[in-house]
Amino acid sequence: MLADELLASVPDWGAWTEAGEWLADGCARVERLSPAAAESGRFATSDWTSSSSPGGHFGMYEDPTWRRFVLATFMADVASYPAPVDRVSFDRLAYVMHAFPTGFRVFWAQDGDGRWWPVGYSAWYPMYASAFALFVDDARALRDRMVVPATSPAGGRPLVYLFNYSVAGTLRRTALSSSLIKRLAADVAAAHPAGLATIAVSADGCRVAERFGMRRTGAMTLDGADEVVFAARIGSP
Repeated sequence: MLADELLASVPDWGAWTEAGEWLADGCARVERLSPAAAESGRFATSDWTSSSSPGGHFGMYEDPTWRRFVLATFMADVASYPAPVDRVSFDRLAYVMHAFPTGFRVFWAQDGDGRWWPVGYSAWYPMYASAFALFVDDARALRDRMVVPATSPAGGRPLVYLFNYSVAGTLRRTALSSSLIKRLAADVAAAHPAGLATIAVSADGCRVAERFGMRRTGAMTLDGADEVVFAARIGSP
């Protein structure tokens, strides 16, 4: 299944009623997926390959394909996190995906009717040095997960924020989830980062952060939920 075909199956979020119904139907179907739906050869991916945004006043918000990509990513997020406190808000997701869409990759699986649904996604983007310093030296100052993408990063190796790496619960520890982490690791390595940072909301998230070489630098509480802050500086390769 080609990426453009996958995104063509997603409604434009401007059709609010249709988009909401698609989201609800898709999440319900993903909950019923078996691990077999995510084994080798049974999943697909889509990412953002466009090198430019529309030239109008509203940037990529004018692009229906980008809007579908954002909605697909949002469904993957909702499907991955049963607790609303762990999910990204739609407005924050659209903001960071407009700033750095090339760091996002959506993973899809087929249901029993042959329909494809977003079931997980990986995401990273460059962050500012001032924000990275909080993750390393003063994690107690963090109040939420909002990390502003560095849209005009300084020259040299970037500081990278791992925004997300998740799949729907029934599809964890499958070929799909393994591929997601491996491809994210390759993407991040290709950026030659000078540092990594993330916030983990689960034990699995903590284990993956540690696999990326990050250490726990603190914790924070968001709406009553405990979250763990990770960061690491990376020496020159």
